[in-house]
Amino acid sequence: MKSIIFIIVLIFVGCVVSVSVNNKNLISIVGKHHKDDSSSSSTESTFQSGNILLTDPTSLNPNQFYEFTTSGDSIYNYTTFLSTNESERCVPVDMGFLGSTLLLLDAHQGVYEANENGVVKGVWNNLKTNTKGKVGCGLSRLNVDQQNSKVYIASLNSNCDYSYEPAVFVYTFDGNLDFIISNSEFNTTTGIAGDSDGNIWITDINVIYVYDNSGKLLKQFNPINESDRIAYNGITISQDSQDSIYVSVPSYQGDMIIQISKSGELIRSIKLIGIFNGQVSGLPGSLALTKNHIYVEVPYASKKENPPSSSSESSSESSSESSSSESSGFSTGSASGSSGSSGTSGTGLSSILSFGGYGGFKNIQRNENYDQDDEQSTSSDSESSHKAKPDVIQSYNLDDGSFNKAFGGHSCNPKNILCIPFSGFVIVP
Repeated sequence: MKSIIFIIVLIFVGCVVSVSVNNKNLISIVGKHHKDDSSSSSTESTFQSGNILLTDPTSLNPNQFYEFTTSGDSIYNYTTFLSTNESERCVPVDMGFLGSTLLLLDAHQGVYEANENGVVKGVWNNLKTNTKGKVGCGLSRLNVDQQNSKVYIASLNSNCDYSYEPAVFVYTFDGNLDFIISNSEFNTTTGIAGDSDGNIWITDINVIYVYDNSGKLLKQFNPINESDRIAYNGITISQDSQDSIYVSVPSYQGDMIIQISKSGELIRSIKLIGIFNGQVSGLPGSLALTKNHIYVEVPYASKKENPPSSSSESSSESSSESSSSESSGFSTGSASGSSGSSGTSGTGLSSILSFGGYGGFKNIQRNENYDQDDEQSTSSDSESSHKAKPDVIQSYNLDDGSFNKAFGGHSCNPKNILCIPFSGFVIVP
């Protein structure tokens, strides 16, 4: 049932975003300004190559996306109100670069485009939701495959009806629909990426699927035992002939990033920092690669706000007995790479009931063991993980899997820029 809990988290996040899109009062409360609430609407910034852009659609300012350096310095906050109509905005849940154009995925409205100054121009190639045969509804993930000149969009409701059939829409770079990948075994698509052979990799809760460049299913993998994971979440593949494949894996036993081969074999697992007591997960999601590091969004990494699947009592009682994963090194393992099952099994559903506060942040549980000041900094990147500050954006060294740094805050305190970023994470090319 762990995968069911994970699916409900994703669905509820979608509902939160939907509410924020339709909340006109919220639009009047949040600013339309850039960094530090500057009153100058004419101020412009240009994306800097190598910086990080990310979304945070569950925050009080969902009509923004953010630019950081890879060192964690906040550079700019970009409004997503349209330059042609300031009464209209998109609420981006994912993003990707198509040349110098930034594509922004709005779950309930469609695909928007922004220029290199972060100015949102409008809907890209008329890809609005509920356009039958062109794009679905409940859009959840977007990936721009530079190697194969394709754009992938995952839909939780491809037919925009009560069947709620998930699918992946594949487009050419000019915005024309190439084909649609559907599968009766699809559960919830959580990540998409392309490799150098033109194949399309799709993470879908319990299975990692691989399709060819015409939409034919080639193989499917399940490299991690179900007891050791909640789901397969984000995926990224290095844009080179080596095709280094990384997948984020939430787990109650210890969140991780796994590296797998093209044949589905487990090469290694990178342990993420945090407190793991068998009851909570940081829910690691989107991934991004640089030359020497891998970056991951871990919205509940600090456990200061526990995920909706945990309770304050169980977290408090067991936190003293919990252990931290080591920040140095990685573990290697082997797997058969055999076809996985999309079925679900596991523990009970009682934890789902604590999910009601997500989005409003009124009922989010606090773990007192991580109630230190948000401004407390990590004294050394070489410290063990229990001393490292587990913020929502984390990076790890690719050579040995050791923890590098974390930034972005670790609570929904108004003084933090980020709240609970769960997808929408890209490096500026």
